Amino acid sequence: MEGLTRITVKISQASQREAIAMRIITVVTLLYLPATFVSTFFSTDIIKYQNPGGGDESTSDLNSQYMGSFSQVAMDRWLQVTVPLTILTILGAGKLPAENGFMGLVEGPRGELYNCHLA
Repeated sequence: MEGLTRITVKISQASQREAIAMRIITVVTLLYLPATFVSTFFSTDIIKYQNPGGGDESTSDLNSQYMGSFSQVAMDRWLQVTVPLTILTILGAGKLPAENGFMGLVEGPRGELYNCHLA
């Protein structure tokens, strides 16, 4: 019976490490998902920013086809949409129902380890 308890404890410890890794992945995803979505949306033809000269960017200057172009207006719009959307995403994730605690290991009176639900 003691061998089964030790195996259960090892499985529980591995599960706790995996849960921590999944939380880290979730937080990183929550930070990057809104910015990725907005960037993808702005890269479509639905939203199009023209260069200030009004001409085609690839023919207006020989160097522009190699250097690309930067639009301050597009950057401002991207920030105006991305920052609030990221904040809303993080706040919304905080409002989701969470577990009423997590599994932990507690040492018994004789030194044995027990899995328990911690609040």
